Amino acid sequence: MIKSNNDIINLISTYHNINQNIFILDRVYKHNYFILKNIDISKIKLSEWYIDSYKVEKYMSLILNSKNQMPIPVVSKNLSIIDGVHRLNSLFV
Repeated sequence: MIKSNNDIINLISTYHNINQNIFILDRVYKHNYFILKNIDISKIKLSEWYIDSYKVEKYMSLILNSKNQMPIPVVSKNLSIIDGVHRLNSLFV
């Protein structure tokens, strides 16, 4: 399924204040479209961006204690994380 930049921004804005994190917008607008598909998580560049260990621990706790599914990370075609770096890193703590 192909998604536009606006589709991805709408998705991300459901759990982020986009106006406070323009870096995510910059990452989204570098791409013309997105294709939703499963990828091998071990191939994603987990340490490409700054990692706040507090956020990673917070997400780890949420994942372990929540019955809800966490928001799906957004990753570029070259496996660079656009959104979800802390959620993904929390899976490997």
